[in-house]
Amino acid sequence: MSGRLEPRFAGTALSVTIWTLCAFTCCITVADSPEFRDRLHDDHSNVTIGISSGYVRIEGENAFGAHVDVLRRLADQGIGRYLSTGISAGTIHNHDHYTLMAPVLLHAGKGLELSIAPGIEWEKHGREWERHFATQLSAAYVVERGPVEIGPALGLSKSPEGTHYALNLHCSFHL
Repeated sequence: MSGRLEPRFAGTALSVTIWTLCAFTCCITVADSPEFRDRLHDDHSNVTIGISSGYVRIEGENAFGAHVDVLRRLADQGIGRYLSTGISAGTIHNHDHYTLMAPVLLHAGKGLELSIAPGIEWEKHGREWERHFATQLSAAYVVERGPVEIGPALGLSKSPEGTHYALNLHCSFHL
């Protein structure tokens, strides 16, 4: 397969992209409501739920990937206010590729977020499932709007089986 999208993938990608944009639009609308703005304090909650979805380049092919993460900021003050840790689960559509990671996120400031996530990936090759250690690196630039953060994210995942790259739209909700 060349770098072109197959019709089967293009339809899936279009429907997922439309769904993702609708979900993010709803998030921003809810975040702008007076009820949510009134809930906010100077600092956000220490717990966030994030969703990322977008383009993945894996094994020389184009694919769609998505993941969900739950993170907790380590502290309200000191160095812990710049660090979050938690759990992340992801998949790559049409590749029988799944991950379970333990991310550590650095809130570098001015919307820049950097993370490293060691974990396990499962891949199906033929009829056999293989499990490998993997590490994901990512960088995101997010804009806050109430309890919601939204922005682009770049990712790199490396395992003994190979490397894949991702360009995602990321959205986080402060609980």
